[in-house]
Amino acid sequence: MTFVTEKIGTDEQRAEFAGLGLISRITRRPAQLSEWVVDRERGLYFVNFGGGAGGAPYFLALADKDGLVLDAQAYEKSDGPYRPKGVEVEWTVESIAIPQRAAILAKDLVTALSDALKVYGSLGNAEVTKSVQVKLVSPRLV
Repeated sequence: MTFVTEKIGTDEQRAEFAGLGLISRITRRPAQLSEWVVDRERGLYFVNFGGGAGGAPYFLALADKDGLVLDAQAYEKSDGPYRPKGVEVEWTVESIAIPQRAAILAKDLVTALSDALKVYGSLGNAEVTKSVQVKLVSPRLV
């Protein structure tokens, strides 16, 4: 059960991503991303739709083959030199929404979000990430 960062570069990967049916929380259109954090054993995909500018939260999601299973908003704080293993990251997740269809998995999905953020590190740049702390809130069912 390990998340890894993957580039979305091949036609097969783009089709796999499109099959998740994720809608960007920013553009309200089908999301178009160049990378994701994937746990293939659990069949979970973590994506950051963007955000973070001007004090706004980042819009995050976990999906499985059937689509969105967790929607979150979080703030990222980084400290340290931008060099290999120099940045300490703190993610503060302030909102977690889980669809009713995934309610039975809520606890596992929140754990998976934390796991994914630890791999994602400093906005997807694992090379500069020294450490990652994740603060979570309780999820709400929608």
